[in-house]
Amino acid sequence: MNDTAGQEQMTLHAQYDMSTTVLHDQTNTVKNNRTTTVSVNDTLTVNADRTMSVVGKLAETVNAGHEMTVTAGGYTQTITGVTARTVHGDVTNTVNGKRENTVNGQFVETVTAGEEKTVSAGKRLTVTGGYTQSVTGGYSQAVTGPLAVQASGPLTQGATETMALHATGAGSYTSASALTLGVGSSTVVIDAGSITISAGGSVIKVDASGVSVNGTEISLNC
Repeated sequence: MNDTAGQEQMTLHAQYDMSTTVLHDQTNTVKNNRTTTVSVNDTLTVNADRTMSVVGKLAETVNAGHEMTVTAGGYTQTITGVTARTVHGDVTNTVNGKRENTVNGQFVETVTAGEEKTVSAGKRLTVTGGYTQSVTGGYSQAVTGPLAVQASGPLTQGATETMALHATGAGSYTSASALTLGVGSSTVVIDAGSITISAGGSVIKVDASGVSVNGTEISLNC
């Protein structure tokens, strides 16, 4: 013991092992800093609940692996502030049950390298607002079964260069109103009752009344 004013100190030393047994409650109060050094392993066993409260910042440094196992009950983590996580190596997540993610604000995901996703069962995507997809490189889509595209409003497809449609089987293109095929000022219009071909000021029309041909010069090879 040291009883010098301003340097009061009590030292407890065990040359080898030390055991302490408390048959009821134990309370330790430290009015200033506390430092505990364990040169080898440290084991803590709590047979009931454990509560830890940190008023300030909590910093932990693990120089080797870190493993946490929850054998019963759920696991809940609540963070009221911003969360940042940095992993300098690979990350593997395995979920043996259902997984749900709920984001009440905007969700932004950036992948600087390639991305690969495999879904072994069905997949459904529901977007209640607008949906925009932008690809700056090539885009390829392969479907081994039927492919259906349904739009409740207008459907537009365009290409700044060539565009081709090919089917190894029979092809069908139908409309309940009218079909228009155009190249420049030349058009082919098909509606429910007629077919009209227009090119260079000349018009050929086929309807229930017959075939009419209108042009500055008509040549028939009969």
